[in-house]
Amino acid sequence: KRERYKYLAIRSGLRSVVIDIPYDAYANVDEKGNLINEEYAYIYNEVSNNKETLKSSLFRQEWGIAAGILGKPEYFVRSKNHGFNARMIQCFILYIQLTGGGYEELGIKRGIYNYADNLLEIGMAGIHKNPLRAKLVKDLAKTIQPDEFGMLPFIDEIMGV
Repeated sequence: KRERYKYLAIRSGLRSVVIDIPYDAYANVDEKGNLINEEYAYIYNEVSNNKETLKSSLFRQEWGIAAGILGKPEYFVRSKNHGFNARMIQCFILYIQLTGGGYEELGIKRGIYNYADNLLEIGMAGIHKNPLRAKLVKDLAKTIQPDEFGMLPFIDEIMGV
């Protein structure tokens, strides 16, 4: 699961702009949240000290992206105040991939459904409204199942992102 997480984070092309994180440090925690390679402990400490600070929403989100890269996917979507729309969408899609569609409510993968509802149907973040595509993605949110690792690695290609 950790290797899949690392692969998807690298494949997304999403990089932290506030701290340099080498690829070896990506997803460097076990299932209990303990560091696997202590060589990168200073990076985890720096990110941990800054990820919840609110000097600005952009600052908070960039540290959240760093925390997501290091192994906490919920921080990709924690702030909701992203500085750049393309980065926001990139974070959202990676979160959906890593969490298997987000939390499930009433049999619907909420991450996928919210993507369709907010971005495709309403047209947030500069995306053109596309009600037909929104309906297709919402239907997908009701039926798609995560893989054996609880992830949806190719959801970006299925949704046509």
